[in-house]
Amino acid sequence: MVTRCLTFESWLSRYDWYKYAINNKHLEIPLLTDRSPCSDPFFDRYSDIKRPLISGLCRARKNYKKGDRFVYITRIDNKVGKELGVLLSPGRIHYCIVASLIVDKIYPSHEDAAKTFTARQYVKAPEITSHPPNLITGNNPNNAHLREYCIVSNKSKKKLTPYESTDVEWKFQYHLYRHRKETKKLPVAECFFEIINGNVAFVDNLEMEHIITDIELQTYLRTTPKSPKMNIMGRIVKEEFAANLVSRITLIKK
Repeated sequence: MVTRCLTFESWLSRYDWYKYAINNKHLEIPLLTDRSPCSDPFFDRYSDIKRPLISGLCRARKNYKKGDRFVYITRIDNKVGKELGVLLSPGRIHYCIVASLIVDKIYPSHEDAAKTFTARQYVKAPEITSHPPNLITGNNPNNAHLREYCIVSNKSKKKLTPYESTDVEWKFQYHLYRHRKETKKLPVAECFFEIINGNVAFVDNLEMEHIITDIELQTYLRTTPKSPKMNIMGRIVKEEFAANLVSRITLIKK
């Protein structure tokens, strides 16, 4: 088993994103989910039988092997961390360890993966779609998060809250992902959440026990810079450190 640690941008990664979600509680935006229209990774939080996916839209990743482990962490904006009371060390970078995914099946294309899904709830809105949001199968973003439920990057790569974005910019990002999928010929990895001592390695609600600083993360990743640089494919974690890192996800679960 090869373990890689990767970052993703959640609603906690920027203070203005967090405030949008909090100020629009009626939308019930999951804070620990990827903030993009086509969330990658996809954690399948609305299903009892979960089928999490990594589709390469975010990092254009292609080389999956069955049994590989992907540990996903998200950076917590210090202002958000202070407001939530989860800062361990002022002045340091903080992350939440969110999920440990084990690759189970590999599909050669987004279309092949999509064929294995049926219409149900994959995102908060629209409530019913044909397949997960990180599978691109058509010209229109029918399976993506509605604009009010995601952060959009415009042509200048500026990241916009729904207060700032337009439908045109929302569609632009979808088509950017679509172009990446087609030009890179991206495969899809279907995964399952790792089970540790009977607990699912997936964090739905932020707790202090799931927080790690950049200094701690360096010990797991064996990096020496002031903050660990997460390359496009993620950092490989040695097995003697991987088990301890993953166990942090289930510390407070019963």
